[in-house]
Amino acid sequence: MQESTAETPTCWGFTLKELQVEQSKDKDLTIIIEWLLKGKGPDEGILFLASPEAKYNWLNKELFQLVDGVLFKQKLNSIDLELVVPNSRQEQTLVWHHDKPSSGHQGVART
Repeated sequence: MQESTAETPTCWGFTLKELQVEQSKDKDLTIIIEWLLKGKGPDEGILFLASPEAKYNWLNKELFQLVDGVLFKQKLNSIDLELVVPNSRQEQTLVWHHDKPSSGHQGVART
């Protein structure tokens, strides 16, 4: 995991640029990112062929926002934002936040 510095801040073990790149490659997130950047929704055919996760994201599009180019989702009934972890980084993120002793989580065997 990369150390966070003033020159290269990290967010959950990734640089902001890494998160931005990985989010832009995630097919479940591209519809939302394009809408936020360009204000234009997908064509009906694109949405029809999209995954269930992408469709769910589209139906809840008003909960998403870009912060410094990184996609976050507002928690329901809250002003707090949650990082949207791209599919390519989900397994690694779970390991970092659940299996490491410093994460405060005792792992699957102890819960």
